[in-house]
Amino acid sequence: MKKGKRYKSLYLPALTIVATVLTLLIVIAVSTYRNLSRERGRIEDSLLREGMVVIRAVEASLRADLPANSPDVSRIQKVIEEVSREPGIASIVLFDGKGNTVASGHVKGPPEKIVDVSSLTLLLNEKGVVTRYNQTSGGDGTFEVIKPIRPFSYRNPLGRVREGGEKIEPREEPLHRWAKDKLISVQLRLGPFESAKQQDIHHALLMGGGALYFIFIVQSYYLVDRSLAEMKTYTENLVESMADGLISIDNEKRIVTINRRAGELFGERGKNLKGIKISEVLGRNIEILLEEKKLTIFGQEIEVQHPSAGRIPLSLNAAPLKDEMGREMGSVLLLRDLREIRDLQEKVRRSERLASLGRLAAGVAHEIRNPLSSIRGFAQYFMNRLKGHEEEQGYASIMVKEVDRLNRVVTDLLDFARPKEPHRELHPLENILSHSVKLLDPELRKKGVQVEEEYEP
Repeated sequence: MKKGKRYKSLYLPALTIVATVLTLLIVIAVSTYRNLSRERGRIEDSLLREGMVVIRAVEASLRADLPANSPDVSRIQKVIEEVSREPGIASIVLFDGKGNTVASGHVKGPPEKIVDVSSLTLLLNEKGVVTRYNQTSGGDGTFEVIKPIRPFSYRNPLGRVREGGEKIEPREEPLHRWAKDKLISVQLRLGPFESAKQQDIHHALLMGGGALYFIFIVQSYYLVDRSLAEMKTYTENLVESMADGLISIDNEKRIVTINRRAGELFGERGKNLKGIKISEVLGRNIEILLEEKKLTIFGQEIEVQHPSAGRIPLSLNAAPLKDEMGREMGSVLLLRDLREIRDLQEKVRRSERLASLGRLAAGVAHEIRNPLSSIRGFAQYFMNRLKGHEEEQGYASIMVKEVDRLNRVVTDLLDFARPKEPHRELHPLENILSHSVKLLDPELRKKGVQVEEEYEP
């Protein structure tokens, strides 16, 4: 019972499975969303750093020229085009204060323009850098970094100081004046990052599918395990409830299993027979018999010694046990108690003897009826001749009745061979008692007993 309860607790009903699956899906979805959010933050930080590196590279190239006048736009265009050749860069655009394109690289179609440049300028003054997700003309996703371009050398913004402590005011260079209202936009490709994101999503889906598959595999395992346990319990109960004894032995002729009925045939020692040689229970000839019959025996009669019931006759049937590969594992023995069958056989023999005796009695009765008919005839004759002599006539009448009674006994003997339904009739109790007294009258007189008859109406 404990084992059955354990299997019942492991079994998951349908509603529990649905609830488990939904909970698991929610957990996986939340975990995936959080992972993607963290990855997105990391990607944005990485792209921002990469964009800043590109922008600083452009600024450095402009600063390296140290022009005395405003920079040459054609040279700036060439620098931006060279930098834009990097695989991860979708485009680089340099805008003026009105949002028009000054120079660009990898830009297809008409020149780009910033529509609301004033709002963007305010936002840049507040944050310094603006980032956003965008798309190229081909529809590819990009991460755009926008900031004011500052191609200045990293000198003291407060000016230089001479050896005597005199401060030199900073001089506004032509590059400085030119770059005051310029903005630079760098669009970085999101292809590799989108691929990594898709891989993360696919990984999460695989994890979810694998978890669901694992749940159903575990559920199927428990169902199969429980079915096997129930089948084992059913088989054990079936074997234990058999009316015949069942014993299984291995290849070494040792007892492996024995059911309740087989144990009862051997008395108290039947409780501890596992592992014992079958010859110690059924005699030494049983192993020889199994070898000769190749483990197959039908209806072999043997006897076993019971501690209290004496020798018990048994009918032995044996069949080989084989595994899934057809190899012999031993044999199974079926023992049937023949005591009831022997009793039935004895009753049948007794019935046959009684039937023979009935036929003999019928023949004897038939021979007796003929003399009885003659005796009754003479008794009837004397009863008619002795009219007027009541006592003698009464004796003659008794003779007739006794002959009739003897004839009924003979008839019953004849009916013994061919029984028939009894025929019941009503008779006054007074007549039966009076008849009995007349039968006993000679004996009563001899012993000096007088009977007075007085019956109620």
